[in-house]
Amino acid sequence: GTDLLAQFAVGARLLLSHDFWLCPRLQAVLLPSASVDRMQTAAGLRVEWTPRFGRFFVGALVNLDEPLGVVGRGPQTWGIHTGKELDL
Repeated sequence: GTDLLAQFAVGARLLLSHDFWLCPRLQAVLLPSASVDRMQTAAGLRVEWTPRFGRFFVGALVNLDEPLGVVGRGPQTWGIHTGKELDL
């Protein structure tokens, strides 16, 4: 059979100063019915620096619900990402 998978995210990009942005994000992922959890939610925060030659960023993503999150009895799982994007 088939299984429905989906992701929904809401984010913003807020100017902090001349070249610095704050980017909060909330997301929900509908997982396969055979997985441990049917729905997983997460919150993220990303800081961007946008000089003339590209975009640098650092951010974190935290799962909010069980079994992998900070709410409930599951283990606390989170991730950090860094990188550079080029505007071509």
